[in-house]
Amino acid sequence: MIHAKPAPQRKRDPMNLNLTAFIDVVFLLLVFFIVTSGFVAGEGILPATLPGGPREPQPAVPLTIEVSSTGETGYRLELANHPTRPSSFGDLQHMLIAVQDNPAKGRRGLYAPIDPLIVAPTAKVRWQHVVNAYNAAVRAGYANVGFEYPSE
Repeated sequence: MIHAKPAPQRKRDPMNLNLTAFIDVVFLLLVFFIVTSGFVAGEGILPATLPGGPREPQPAVPLTIEVSSTGETGYRLELANHPTRPSSFGDLQHMLIAVQDNPAKGRRGLYAPIDPLIVAPTAKVRWQHVVNAYNAAVRAGYANVGFEYPSE
């Protein structure tokens, strides 16, 4: 019986992973994402300045805009202590101008442009409508616009 000699085992080098290619790909992806990303301010952030000096006296009852939801995308506006309801944000702006006291612009209302104005949304109202009410107040010339926590 002839015995065959086993083939000599080749000595294998330990496996090494070449990381150079992986590092190149990671840096290319990093550069790609930095270049293609857009940095914009969050939608929920509204610019505001806080008073810094002595506080002026505030009226006893602030002017309040109530924004509520009607249906899926509808809204309802109410201007507190006002006999009529605005049907749109343009009407709201005109009503806010009508109640403003600004002698420089010939307005003789109850509220000065620096008096507080509060936007009071209900819990299920779309924030688009709240922002539109805020914009109407700013366009009407009010400088001290705040928000109330949503009510039920």
